[in-house]
Amino acid sequence: MEQKQISFWVRDWLILSASVMIATWALGIPGNLATLMLTAAIISLLNSFVRPMLLVLSLPFLIATMGLGMILVLWLINSVIFYLAWNIASPANITFAAAMFGAVFVSAAQFFLNLIFGIPHKKISVSGGNAAPPPPPQARQRSRRREDDQDVIDI
Repeated sequence: MEQKQISFWVRDWLILSASVMIATWALGIPGNLATLMLTAAIISLLNSFVRPMLLVLSLPFLIATMGLGMILVLWLINSVIFYLAWNIASPANITFAAAMFGAVFVSAAQFFLNLIFGIPHKKISVSGGNAAPPPPPQARQRSRRREDDQDVIDI
């Protein structure tokens, strides 16, 4: 595996760990550094394996609401994952309401930490076979002038 790919995973995990720390501090949830790091690791695993299944199970609701319930579904899924991860990793159990607020804090903290550390956005590029190059700017201007000079009949 490439070293660059591993460094991306480590960086994402550290950002998730910092987000969990911010959320637990903001909500006043007790926990030490080892518990927070373990919680972040469990959240990563649950996001990889459980989250896709929960998204598939939520498809009927998303279809019924024509996609408008996506924010609610993602918030509830993040809350369930945070609740499960914290209750697995920590002896101090939290309520589901605290997990709902924690999910909001983790999402917001991850967003801002990704902005601060400049995590690159994924870009998709499609390259075709033998596509014709775009015409030079002068040719485009000439073709526009020809179109503008033609008479138009309005009905």
